[in-house]
Amino acid sequence: MRYLFFSAFILLFGLNVFAQNQRLSDKYMAYNLTSLSLTKVIDESGFKPRKITSDATTFRSLVLQLDNQTIQQLNIDTWWLCSQKHEENFQIYNMYYKPISKVYFDANCKELIALMEIDGTVIQPK
Repeated sequence: MRYLFFSAFILLFGLNVFAQNQRLSDKYMAYNLTSLSLTKVIDESGFKPRKITSDATTFRSLVLQLDNQTIQQLNIDTWWLCSQKHEENFQIYNMYYKPISKVYFDANCKELIALMEIDGTVIQPK
């Protein structure tokens, strides 16, 4: 009887975790980043680069000049990082940059993680 209860608990817990990851996965797959959406989030969040450069104008210019292939790769990377490492990246963001709310991070996860990846704070998934 214990084994049945334990097995049922593990199965339900695993399904719950899978459902949460699937929900995030679908949410972040639904739209694609653009260089303009990145600059909009730079303005809204007050994002200040820390590693690649400390000059916000240079960073913004770099973001606006990203080619289509780079934007496409950022879409793939950020989809995975928002879906699988969501909470970890929220905490990393607030450690390195001006703290933001969880609600704002959830709504702009792909853009914020893309900015962190460009800045060198988070690394591309392997």
